[in-house]
Amino acid sequence: MTEETISVIVPVYNVEAYLEKCVRSVLAQSCGDFELLLIDDGSKDGSGAVCDRLAAEDERIRVIHQENRGLAAARNRGLGEAKGGYIIFLDSDDYWDGGVLEALRDGLKAAGAGIALFPLLYVDEEGKTLPSPEMPKAGRYTRDEILHLLCHDGSVQLVTAVNRLSEKRLWKTLRFPEGRYHEDEFTAHRLFAACPEFVLLEQPYYYYVQRGGSITRTDSPERFLDRVDAFLDRADFLEELGRKEDVPPTLKRAMHWYLLMLSEIPVRSLKNCAHWPEISERFRQGLVKYGWQNLFGRKETLAVKRPGLWQSLHRLRHGGK
Repeated sequence: MTEETISVIVPVYNVEAYLEKCVRSVLAQSCGDFELLLIDDGSKDGSGAVCDRLAAEDERIRVIHQENRGLAAARNRGLGEAKGGYIIFLDSDDYWDGGVLEALRDGLKAAGAGIALFPLLYVDEEGKTLPSPEMPKAGRYTRDEILHLLCHDGSVQLVTAVNRLSEKRLWKTLRFPEGRYHEDEFTAHRLFAACPEFVLLEQPYYYYVQRGGSITRTDSPERFLDRVDAFLDRADFLEELGRKEDVPPTLKRAMHWYLLMLSEIPVRSLKNCAHWPEISERFRQGLVKYGWQNLFGRKETLAVKRPGLWQSLHRLRHGGK
């Protein structure tokens, strides 16, 4: 295995019906210089057995079975086990076009970049194309340009971890936060800050399957809180980098999700979540200590200081809903 080898990391959890299609799309790549790491994260269905069967057919596949620890931990295990010079992630219920690895590595090299990104194509379980979020224009970008787009454009296509080939060196100390939702939101800004040059490709090589019951389709108090926390974390990170112009839009996005959370989740449910006290306090301190009140109006200030009252008033305005 060389520095040219691509390590494909696929976390696997209870996806028996989808896994083989996913793996076959990797094995069919025009670029054959890869290793495929299937991280079986304690699956309770037949996914683990499917992994082992497919690995017996192709020596490029390595299977790692572990106790269930979540998506972030499975990706981190793959990063620790990867032997190639490049890293790419693929979700086990999605699949690729046959030319993605070759196009990404060629594009990355031609541009002298450390990360190559490409659009996701949203599809249903039958493969029918669905509306997809826009990706910024294809071309070469610097670190400053990508971070600016991440903060000001806000496209989910820049956040998700699965639509990029990156040099392994960029992950030397970077890992996904284990035990948290929205691990991509917590990680994207740190990965981008470590890379000086990027290339964005135009072709959507990734089929992002939207299926009912998957983790990305389920809301909960913890998921809402982690999303808010991810943006607060990004704001702190940008402040430390000296990117003060990117902090206000990031804080506004944190507030957007905070208000949406309050509009849908009772405060009594939020108070049972481990991260609620910390996030509430960070907002309150921000208003007083860091002058966030200059970014927000009376409605937002009330939501921070008196979330229960804000929620009651919101329900009255919207007919009790």
